[in-house]
Amino acid sequence: MVSVHWNGREAACAWGVALATSVLFWWDAWSDWDRIAPWDWLQFQHHWEAAYATVMRDGEFPTWNPYQCGGVTLFGDPQAQVYSPWFLLALALGVTLAMKTFLTFHTAVGLWGFYLVLRRAGELGRPSAALGASLWGLSGFFVWHGSLGHMAFLPFYYLPLLWWFWRRALQDGSLVAFWAFLGLVSLCALEGGVYPIPFFALFFGVDLLLLWVWDPQVRSRGLARVLGILLVMGAGVCALTLIRWVPILDTLARFPRPTHGSDALSLGEFWGLWTQVRTGDTPVPGHEYRWSEYTAYVGPLGVALCLLGCVSAWRRRGWLLVGVLIFSALAMGAFAWWAPWSLLHRIPPFSSLRVPSRFSVLAAFGVAWLAAEGLQWLVLWAKRCGAHVRFRGVAPWALVVLVVGYGMIAHYRPRHAWWIAAQPELHDSTTYYYLPDSRFTELARFPRWGVGHRICYSGMNTATAPGVWAGAVSQVRVPRGNRVLMEQRTGNRFVFRVRMAAPGSVVINQTWDPDWTSSLGRLSRDSGGRLALELPKGEHVVRLQHSPRRLGWVVGGQLFALLLWGVVGAWFLSRYLRRRVALRAFPMGVEGGTGTGQRDRARPRP
Repeated sequence: MVSVHWNGREAACAWGVALATSVLFWWDAWSDWDRIAPWDWLQFQHHWEAAYATVMRDGEFPTWNPYQCGGVTLFGDPQAQVYSPWFLLALALGVTLAMKTFLTFHTAVGLWGFYLVLRRAGELGRPSAALGASLWGLSGFFVWHGSLGHMAFLPFYYLPLLWWFWRRALQDGSLVAFWAFLGLVSLCALEGGVYPIPFFALFFGVDLLLLWVWDPQVRSRGLARVLGILLVMGAGVCALTLIRWVPILDTLARFPRPTHGSDALSLGEFWGLWTQVRTGDTPVPGHEYRWSEYTAYVGPLGVALCLLGCVSAWRRRGWLLVGVLIFSALAMGAFAWWAPWSLLHRIPPFSSLRVPSRFSVLAAFGVAWLAAEGLQWLVLWAKRCGAHVRFRGVAPWALVVLVVGYGMIAHYRPRHAWWIAAQPELHDSTTYYYLPDSRFTELARFPRWGVGHRICYSGMNTATAPGVWAGAVSQVRVPRGNRVLMEQRTGNRFVFRVRMAAPGSVVINQTWDPDWTSSLGRLSRDSGGRLALELPKGEHVVRLQHSPRRLGWVVGGQLFALLLWGVVGAWFLSRYLRRRVALRAFPMGVEGGTGTGQRDRARPRP
């Protein structure tokens, strides 16, 4: 549409603006830098704090969370983010700062990535690209889920970059894009992307079908070659995410998560999803969930620009319009037996997912792009009408400021949520017990205090053993006439010493799990769902250890896959640098100075 001169300077400036916009957008989180937010933020902060305490206080690799549910697996939690590179930042800066950096960085990546896509693939002007990136990256979906602490949804911000690498790998056969796509999808999985990963799989499956219909270049590669690329991609992602999907499958086998999937939106509610603003996360009449699950706000003006983009760009962007219709139909939920969501919900893993309105984040990708196309059409129309060049330069940016500024003001209330006091220091706790149920709202503080809780706050269908007791008392029960001499608790271990006057059963105050082992005897589950152990007469020191099955080969395989991926990346980088040196040495080209070298080749169209 327009002449695009994309270079490193524009990329760097765009990243700086995206980062500054992200910091401003989440300024309430940074203005009280040590405070935390309520709602699900407490759940994810609890997960990070549990792993932080296990590493920093106990010196162990975190696989178990003893601080809720009477003890629950951390290694097999699908939403656990502590196995991603971001957790290293938590060890350096502390959990609260690391999580706020996680939130801000992902927002900046989403804004910058969408701007890149619209400039290079969309061939749009800077104001149009900035508008589209802002409408998507600052939409109501991310405002509400980010403010409420749905940290596992933040990998959705990688979608624009993933789409860019995906298209470059399929259309241009770029090995570098293929390598980057593998790494970024794997990072999504390591960041607890329990929704992003299946959503991305569906998104790119639909995109492949649309690409096959609209792009003859892809069809010319042949179906076998395209399927081969997909197979290698899938194998690469599985290898790079062993540490997540293997234990997650074990957990889901023990605790299935079926959902009814009957939620649906009317046409009026679907319109409100894009245009309506609320100041609080209020209940929605006729629906199971609250308002935060039914918004992807882009504003009436954003919708109007999207409709204009549909009219002006349907010939060039027909595939995009079809994609918006598909994911909008999914976001409307089970409105009929033949609805896309009603059919998709019968297929794993979608059968364990809920809230179909979350597909609005995928539909918003196309809505924002089409809105950018609409603004670009207005700019070209003003040029054809002979509008003054200064007006054509200022008016689009004024419109961008109006749309984005109004959205930021309208969404101030949900972003102003960081009011819970700062976390306490990490206690060197010598006693461990379960707090009364009434103190559940202090969930994020439990790991730092070194105490636990019996209530579960998890996305899994786990349950606390009914026999787990609360109170600052011994966590080991022995028959009358026997004595508990010592007990000590860490993240993954429990050690105690008992003097048994006669053989008997010892009960440990923790929910039973098959991955726990004992240095003496064999663990079993008692009638209260707790760990139990038969001990002979005498004085014994018993060491209980959480040892997940397949932990050794999963971690080893993960490290080997990461090493291989890094070696391939280093080879790509060295090859790229050698090519740059050759281009500088022969500015007319690297193929005999004839002007046919890499620099002079026309960039393939997306």
